[in-house]
Amino acid sequence: MEQRKQKLIDFLEQRAWQPVLRASPDRFGESDQQRLERVKQKTRAQQERYRNYQSAGQVRQEFQDDLTSDPAKRVNSDLRKLRLPTQRDVANDFFSLADQLGVRNERPARRQHRPHPPHPWHKSTPEDRAAAKRELKKQAREGNRDAIQTLRNAPAKWARDYARDLAEDRDR
Repeated sequence: MEQRKQKLIDFLEQRAWQPVLRASPDRFGESDQQRLERVKQKTRAQQERYRNYQSAGQVRQEFQDDLTSDPAKRVNSDLRKLRLPTQRDVANDFFSLADQLGVRNERPARRQHRPHPPHPWHKSTPEDRAAAKRELKKQAREGNRDAIQTLRNAPAKWARDYARDLAEDRDR
């Protein structure tokens, strides 16, 4: 069991992590050098995280989850800009190797995060607040439970303003 985990990690080490960690800052401009350093830090953290997983199934599962996670998408975007290999680039080969080794996911893939309705009172500009209010009202009218709950939990002043706006909308 430990051998399968080690083979998966060795694959990631060779194909995904080492090209990033070995990338020379000399071949990049100043802004890209900062991006490269951030990506290297993230890669080292990922490397350590994967080494601490308990099983090959967990390595496979976390790799699959990382393909769609927002933090990984940001890192992969930086990697593409730097022309370095991303997780998506090695994913097919990784999953082929995992299948050859008979490694299965330990649990179903994580459910995608459902974004919450906008909170207009958190917006900084009047235009953004107005757009968020329109979107929240639209979602509430469509029966979105989360939007209705957001309205119920709205700060009192904003709720008064919203009630006034709603009354004005009905009067028109």
